[in-house]
Amino acid sequence: MRTVLYLPISVLLSYNEYLVNELNDLGVVVYVDRPSNLLGDLLYIYEKFKGRIRGRFLPTYLMPEGLRNAYLKRLIKQRKFDVIHMNGLSLSIDALKEAKRLGIPVLYVLHTAPISEEIYRWLDEYVDLYVAPSNFTLANEKGKFKRRATVIHHGINTEEFKSYSKEEARSKMKLPLHGKVILWNDRISPEKDLKTFLEAIPLILKECRDCYFYIKGRGVVKKYWHEVKPLVNELKEKYRNNIKLHIGWVKQDVLPYIYSAADVFVRTSLYENFGLAFIEAMSCGVPVVAANAATAPEVIGDAGLLYRPHDSLDLADKVVALLNEEIREELSRKSRERVKLFTAKRMAQQYLQTYYYLLGAK
Repeated sequence: MRTVLYLPISVLLSYNEYLVNELNDLGVVVYVDRPSNLLGDLLYIYEKFKGRIRGRFLPTYLMPEGLRNAYLKRLIKQRKFDVIHMNGLSLSIDALKEAKRLGIPVLYVLHTAPISEEIYRWLDEYVDLYVAPSNFTLANEKGKFKRRATVIHHGINTEEFKSYSKEEARSKMKLPLHGKVILWNDRISPEKDLKTFLEAIPLILKECRDCYFYIKGRGVVKKYWHEVKPLVNELKEKYRNNIKLHIGWVKQDVLPYIYSAADVFVRTSLYENFGLAFIEAMSCGVPVVAANAATAPEVIGDAGLLYRPHDSLDLADKVVALLNEEIREELSRKSRERVKLFTAKRMAQQYLQTYYYLLGAK
């Protein structure tokens, strides 16, 4: 195994970074193409400049789309790559046809599932293997395509996502040094169901008056934000000393401090193809309360608590249960143990085995 053409997915910066770096450490030469949008370009240039991504960046960042497609097709024609690793629909049909003609295997990761059967019919012409980030995703998508498929869970760098002391983390994030901090960190969009968390806040405060709620949002869907904003404003007015709202992007090396500052991490998402935030929090030793939906049971296992989706009372009960120090410490221990199943090194080793399988199957 020598070379991989890696086409990143711009919305999962850590997935790209960790996988490229770990493959590099396994001796694979990874040629990294540009992401699919300007924001992705800027983030990746920043990460490369900071030395966080160790792959070989192709000069496609400086090219218009037509020139980029021609450049990649030429490299494929020259057999510069042993395997093509696609994380989205960013490779032109001409380049894919060239790869098929030369017998260069193509792997496609189902980050954006659900995917329509029409797109799968197109992909089936060129893709040799689909990779699902979870058993949940594979089960939902399997009947739509004809090619082979496997599951490779996402992984993180557990040395980066580590615990910091509550005092250090809360001081850095400007959070109260005393009391219990409940963290919500996700995109503000309908499937992430922030509304249920907001409805649970007064219920939790009835049981725990010194609770502080840190809502870290990003990727705002304006229509949904307009729906929940009145409730946010009402809560901020009534419980102004108990709520912090922060909407915006933060650097990845800040995330471990955000998680470490929390006593409980709440994930109200109703749909995930994996859910990196689950394992980021767990790696920092923070137990998770999540909706009993999608990938949460698969990823969290017995290391967290699950509540009935849309049920703010059940969510509040689960959070209050985790405020018990004995229960929280037990689930914190289980979280650190379970996250060993989701390391970047394990993920990269599985992808490398998959590359070899594709090459052997040709």
